Amino acid sequence: MSSITTYIGKVQYYLLILIALFLPISKQLVPMLIILLVLSWLFSGGLLARLRTMIKNKMVWLFTSFYLMHIIGMIYTDNTSFGLFDLEIKLSFLLFPIMFASFNSITSKSYYNILLALVFGCAVAGLANLGMGYLNFQETGDIREMLYGQLSFFHHPTYFAMYIVLCVTFMIHALLFRQEYIPNSNKRLFLVLIPFFILMVILLMSKSGLLSLLLLLIITIGYAIVKKNFRLAGGVTAAIVLSVGIALYAVPGVFDRIASSITIAFQSTDEIDASTIESTAGRILVWSQAVELIKDHPLIGVGTGDVKEALVKKYAESGMDGIEEKRLNAHNQFLQSFAALGIFGFMSLVLGLFIASYKAIRQNNLVYVMFILIIVVNALTESILEVQAGVIFYAFFNSFFMFLNPISIRKNIP
Repeated sequence: MSSITTYIGKVQYYLLILIALFLPISKQLVPMLIILLVLSWLFSGGLLARLRTMIKNKMVWLFTSFYLMHIIGMIYTDNTSFGLFDLEIKLSFLLFPIMFASFNSITSKSYYNILLALVFGCAVAGLANLGMGYLNFQETGDIREMLYGQLSFFHHPTYFAMYIVLCVTFMIHALLFRQEYIPNSNKRLFLVLIPFFILMVILLMSKSGLLSLLLLLIITIGYAIVKKNFRLAGGVTAAIVLSVGIALYAVPGVFDRIASSITIAFQSTDEIDASTIESTAGRILVWSQAVELIKDHPLIGVGTGDVKEALVKKYAESGMDGIEEKRLNAHNQFLQSFAALGIFGFMSLVLGLFIASYKAIRQNNLVYVMFILIIVVNALTESILEVQAGVIFYAFFNSFFMFLNPISIRKNIP
């Protein structure tokens, strides 16, 4: 039995690597890999004992509470079909915490390799995106083929940028603190990939991605200066200058979208055309209607399956024709969850992030801290937990950092 358990443990480890590797590349393959992981977990033996261990872990209840709140929200939902679809999309919130909290400890090397798989996946996706974008540019002569949505073939730019920023965080942290796990070839690769990934985030033109990346780089440079590691500070600064310079040379006007967004952000809602569907202006209008919906249903929200229709109705009542036609969600996960589930759903989401960040700081897990910051920054401008690309990324890595981290207080460092 022990040999079978060991074999299944290896299978689970390789499945974790494959999920991280293919997350940036294939929306279709990742759910199948998750199903295989669930099956391996179910048949790995000692299930009842592992469940008893999991039940005693308070963080499991906190992490799964967000999903449980959506189940409760089905009780007063009229649109059950959309509600059931939403529960299916968010199933990772239930599966990953339960599985990861009952997995055996992993070594620091395994922990590193799983994150390394995400780096390789993002590198492959980034190179493929650039290659396809360049071919399209050669055919059309339109430089926009190298920017934003036209450059991101596997995911919306917001989500791909999220993945990339976590990769940059991991690589910088590994070079600073975990060099014993990095072969020299990987160190050289990281020094190439960091400016490449910075360039990719710039070309993707994701405002949240750029903001979270900027925060990471500022924190890194600040840390380097405090520690008097001027070589590191200079290296990161050089990577930024190189990436920005290449972007400006190859794609003039790449930062125009950012400048336009800043201008719009300082306008009041009264100054914005209600029929607009422009990204930043549209978000500001959508947020105002989401707040109004929350005021109407502050306690329990409108229900898991009814939030989309309730928001669209608000758009129609306010004459927001363009936004109504596109049937946009709240474009802010905190507002989205508050509108759907009320104060309790909102608190479940916020506490999950707050307590996770507290634990990460206590464990001195800087990659985990930055992961939470990436999620918060993106959740302020996107409903990132309403689509598979955001749900799996958040649920997988939040559970991974919390329950499989070798420096966790519940496990010994190998």
